[in-house]
Amino acid sequence: MIRLIGLLTKKSGMNYADFVDYYEHRHVPLINRIFPGFSAYSRNYVLPNGQVEGGHIEDTPAAPDFNVVTSLWFSDRAALQAALRALDQPDIRSAIIEDENNFIERDRTITFFVDEYATPDANLRGAPKGQTGEKMTKMVVMLNRNPTITVDQMRDYYEGHHSVLAAKYLSMLASYHRNYVISDGSLDTGALESARRPEFDAITEIWFRKQEDIQEMIDTLSEPVAAKLFADDEEKILDRSRIQRFMVDERVTPAADIGRGG
Repeated sequence: MIRLIGLLTKKSGMNYADFVDYYEHRHVPLINRIFPGFSAYSRNYVLPNGQVEGGHIEDTPAAPDFNVVTSLWFSDRAALQAALRALDQPDIRSAIIEDENNFIERDRTITFFVDEYATPDANLRGAPKGQTGEKMTKMVVMLNRNPTITVDQMRDYYEGHHSVLAAKYLSMLASYHRNYVISDGSLDTGALESARRPEFDAITEIWFRKQEDIQEMIDTLSEPVAAKLFADDEEKILDRSRIQRFMVDERVTPAADIGRGG
């Protein structure tokens, strides 16, 4: 699967509720109807005052300056290229641009591809047992690598060690994904005028079965032994002063609605 992420900012003067409502009930059906090739579609709305503080992170950076993390998944490069070719068609391109101008600041949009890794839910003690369609609470964490290492080195250590550490000690996690920003010159992204590398190197997504599990995680990471263990491990690969954690309202388009206009 190929994952394309977009960071979108609501139109100036538009309130949060109207932004979410327009996106979900106007723009999503439009994309489902006229934009071909994707196999999954989600929107993660940054909750007002949704910053997460405490635990093993002493200083919390300011909230992100965008309002939603949008993702499209494509089964392979052929499907992605078909979608990008569609964006070059004047009728499809103009319809999308015209609609986006109603609810987002298009000149602030950033789009990029990621390598997505997931800890098997079976390895997480907080994962739902035999349930499907459960609405979970979600946190997003934006990460910057330690400038002394490469993104590949960050990814290799994170996947080989840090994610294993988190799965072992944070028993409340229900699902746990890491997405590493990539620049793939072999992908023709000419139709994505906002495609460029963001200012961070990875996005971590963490799901919880209930709101109380978030506080349990913070309390666990506040304990002196755990705090030192995680902080020391993160120092090896991350610029810890730039970690951003925030809660999101995740909306996922059902697979049956993709290609049908919602």
